[in-house]
Amino acid sequence: MKQFAPVGTACRVEQFAPVGTAYQVEQFAPVVKDSKKMNCNELFAQLVQRFHSYEDSAVLWIFLKEHGDVREYADSTYQIASVQLCNSVNRFAVSRSIQRLQELGFIEVWVVKNAKTRVKVNRDAVLEFLRQPIPARLPACSDKTFPFLEAWNADLQAQSAIAAQSSDDALSS
Repeated sequence: MKQFAPVGTACRVEQFAPVGTAYQVEQFAPVVKDSKKMNCNELFAQLVQRFHSYEDSAVLWIFLKEHGDVREYADSTYQIASVQLCNSVNRFAVSRSIQRLQELGFIEVWVVKNAKTRVKVNRDAVLEFLRQPIPARLPACSDKTFPFLEAWNADLQAQSAIAAQSSDDALSS
């Protein structure tokens, strides 16, 4: 697991800023949104932010969604890739993610040749992983609003109004 500098120390950002530019670390603390309940979208965003891998995050998210932390979950990598993840990840990537998650201690796996892969999620390991502090500036943690978000929200509301109007028209016909 990555370790971060304490609050208030300087860090170097070389990927998006000129090399050598120092920035103050804003906040390295677990992201807690005013004691509101986290939802499945926020969990996925947190996993992506921490794993830096869409595939690993998606596979672990599927196992958690299917209650793999409470009971054993069994499915084929093909079913996970094609049905659960709508072909956004191929079955070979699912297999590699399962192997990585097992190596990291997040899941226990039992594989039977030509059968379903059986998985049990280590809930304590995942919770500990999610407790690891990450910078509040990261996209999954930020509460910032900006003009594009406002435009997108307005567009979503307009699309919703259009859909509601067309369903009302269909009901009245």
